[in-house]
Amino acid sequence: MDISLFMRLLTLVSPIVLLTGVIIGIINIKKNPKIGQLIFGYFIIELIIEIASRYWGQVNKNNLIFLSVAGIVDVLFFSTLYIRFFFARKRIWLIFLSLPAILLLIYMMYHKVALKPSAFDAYDKVICDSIIVLFALISSYDLINGKEEVRKDVMRVNAAVLLSFSLDLLISLTYNFLINVGQHFVIYFWILRFVLLTALYTTLAYTLWQIGKNRKH
Repeated sequence: MDISLFMRLLTLVSPIVLLTGVIIGIINIKKNPKIGQLIFGYFIIELIIEIASRYWGQVNKNNLIFLSVAGIVDVLFFSTLYIRFFFARKRIWLIFLSLPAILLLIYMMYHKVALKPSAFDAYDKVICDSIIVLFALISSYDLINGKEEVRKDVMRVNAAVLLSFSLDLLISLTYNFLINVGQHFVIYFWILRFVLLTALYTTLAYTLWQIGKNRKH
């Protein structure tokens, strides 16, 4: 199979997983606790972004701005997930870190003009990924040092977050280089990114299913 065709087929997997997560959320909508509602809302927004970015890309041949939109959504979601549900101890300083960062990201996205892929920068995505990786590292540190209760769901999600956004951070730091070099060199990075992102969505969908399943008993 041609690698470009494989890449196109691979990009179809993540919206399928997102749609599956939305269906799971709808099935368990009356049983979901607040964390389940948060994950369900995240799936809905991410699915809308996926559909909108594909349509925009077909019409305008450039949908890179949606990476910035998705980055802001990711920061909002994972900041809430970690601070409210994952961390045993309240860390007020993380809230004061996240809120100004989100306002800065919105400002940067509003003023971003991406008429050409070569003119696009991913500095806002670097900020997004850095904040989320910081949350994941803090959670890992607390789990390793016994400062938080060891929970399989938290460990599973945290591992997926750390792997996915660490790679995303690496890509964001070298974005302008990657989008301007040869396709055959870059495509392997994108394949790995799609695989890890799909793994993250799958982990969250499984967590949402487990939440609904446990609420039935």
